[in-house]
Amino acid sequence: MINYSKPLLIIGNGARGLDWTKFGIPIITTRLGIDLIESDNPLFAGRYGLFTDKPSYLAVKNADLIISVGARLDPGFAGYKFEDFAPQATKWIIDIDRKELDKIKATKKLCMSAKEFYGKNKDLDITPYTYDKWLDQIHAWQKKYPLKLTGSYKVIREISDQATKDDVIVVDTSSSFHTAAQIWQIKKGQRYITTGGISTMGYWPAAIGAALASGRRVICITGDGCLQMNIQELATVVKNKLNIKIFVLNNDGYLLIRHTQKKYFGRLAGEGPKTGLGFPNFHWISLAYGIRHTNSIEEAFKGKDPVLCEIKTPYWEKSQGRLDSLVKENL
Repeated sequence: MINYSKPLLIIGNGARGLDWTKFGIPIITTRLGIDLIESDNPLFAGRYGLFTDKPSYLAVKNADLIISVGARLDPGFAGYKFEDFAPQATKWIIDIDRKELDKIKATKKLCMSAKEFYGKNKDLDITPYTYDKWLDQIHAWQKKYPLKLTGSYKVIREISDQATKDDVIVVDTSSSFHTAAQIWQIKKGQRYITTGGISTMGYWPAAIGAALASGRRVICITGDGCLQMNIQELATVVKNKLNIKIFVLNNDGYLLIRHTQKKYFGRLAGEGPKTGLGFPNFHWISLAYGIRHTNSIEEAFKGKDPVLCEIKTPYWEKSQGRLDSLVKENL
């Protein structure tokens, strides 16, 4: 480590259960590792992926050593061309799955568990060190390039600010998946659960399992499109009187599909009310299932009963921090 002045530690779900701050290296998390470091920790450098933010992007772009543990660096994280992912950096990849290691090129590949790597750090020449200048640079980027608190970013940040350290957060896929991953402020003690699959719309009932397994309050973030995919599970939530606060970001349809159609096809079909997509009145749906409905975040958090909180977000909201856009900016 003595030969590197700008190291970066990338940790994913496979690195769970260990304190990675002991190395004193700035930390980037994957989508499945969001809760592995709290957002106010000085070593928190951000969350990378196809939708990221400028500070995280610049940290990866300028790092001279990247150590990835328990993260397979899939296209959803590293981009569709792995050779363009931090080409300037020496890469150490630690993964328990040999097949995953075989997929990528790296300076050093170690087939072992995160726990084994964690315990052998002295043998691997990883020693605690202070990288003050590097950390100062990352903090300067974070101060200079914050995400704009507009639309769903503002909504999710407000939910995050009112959440407690004991909450379990379950996030569905689609646009809410990206926005929450970018803007949510992890507090120490929170558990953040989201889908790691192939954009599995309708993942929100995972909140039921999270509530039953943990006994804690669950904050569920989903969209109007995703809620529809498993809307029948509202009956399960109500029947079991689960303390689940379901926040539905209503953008009148499928936001990401809407943008994709406009960008690549120049026309819209089946993405909203004007192009053939129908949605029910969620207030009436709430009455039918017997779940409390509100449009207020503050009201949603009152009490221990299940709640469906519906919040309107922009029809044409543009996601921030898109990786291919940041590359074009040549920061």
